[in-house]
Amino acid sequence: MAIKVTSVYNLLKKRFDRIPFEGAWLEAFDQPEKRGTWFISGRSTNGKTSFCLQLVKQLASLGLKTLYFALEEGNTLTFQKSIIRTNWADVAGNIQVVERFTPFSDVLEGLAEKRVKVVVVDTVQRWDLTDLKDYITLKDRYPNILFIFVSHVKDNGMPDGRIANLIHQDADLKIWVEGYRAISKGRLVGDLGYYNIWEEGANKYWLDKI
Repeated sequence: MAIKVTSVYNLLKKRFDRIPFEGAWLEAFDQPEKRGTWFISGRSTNGKTSFCLQLVKQLASLGLKTLYFALEEGNTLTFQKSIIRTNWADVAGNIQVVERFTPFSDVLEGLAEKRVKVVVVDTVQRWDLTDLKDYITLKDRYPNILFIFVSHVKDNGMPDGRIANLIHQDADLKIWVEGYRAISKGRLVGDLGYYNIWEEGANKYWLDKI
């Protein structure tokens, strides 16, 4: 099989379909592509869930139909309170929630019917991905979907589990959540490089840390 190549000139001319982030989102993450993989991780009680819900609302407000796998909290009062606090009702038409575990094989076949632009898996440890091949199959089958994986971490800050580590290595945008701040650690960083999830809490945490 012949090797397919392209010129530097063609690469420089190429245009990408990007997320039109503005304001604090732009300053944190620039304008990433509307496809690929993002990986969000952080220790408990640092604002990870709040950030995910704010991110989903922002993407939905930009017209990106989002499917949210709420595998961590699911059909609970705390999740209901969280989406009320984040005002998901403002963009409810662009968000669908999967409250219970759905086997990977069903997701792989069912995504085509949903016609979504963004899929959020919260958390990857609650899903039944068995190896890297599953993840690659998912990306190859749906090259124009943005997949966002949320992950627990071990004591050393690394993603918890082999599959989580493999996805983290491949991710285009790696977002670390600490002290109510979502910090871009990936291949695309805005001018500021972080987004404050809770302004007062972030300012206090990072001032004390300094």
